[in-house]
Amino acid sequence: MPYIKNKDRVNPNRIVELMKNLGVSANGDLKYILKSFCKKSVALSYNNYKNFLGELNESRAEIKRRMLKASVDICFPILHCSISEELLDDVVQFMIDLETKVNGDLNYILYKLCLDTTNGTKKTIELFMFELEKTVDELRKEILAEYEDEKIFENGDV
Repeated sequence: MPYIKNKDRVNPNRIVELMKNLGVSANGDLKYILKSFCKKSVALSYNNYKNFLGELNESRAEIKRRMLKASVDICFPILHCSISEELLDDVVQFMIDLETKVNGDLNYILYKLCLDTTNGTKKTIELFMFELEKTVDELRKEILAEYEDEKIFENGDV
């Protein structure tokens, strides 16, 4: 974010603009994009997946720190994409084509998207953070848990 120099923000800003123009929001759209991006762009490695999940958690923490001063309890709806998977896949491919880096770029994109699309209201910011949390949980279940189970089978359990 502030550590990303202005000259290096061009492609992340293009990704944010595409997401905004499509109306991507924290209702399942963002989760779909992040999960697809992870599955298509992160090299198969336990540490690479942990790094990706860590970046999502850091994005969530930064949004909370900078945009919310106090946490509020909100009842969250079930998340369902409002945009077609085809259009969301286009966003994922655009991120891949622009060589979006997990370290830095992704945090910048998520923070800027939250800043630009939530109108600064606590409820919408919390919903955005909730979607990041659910994405982390699902990726942990779908990728890390499967990887760990495979290694337990290969190497035996503790």
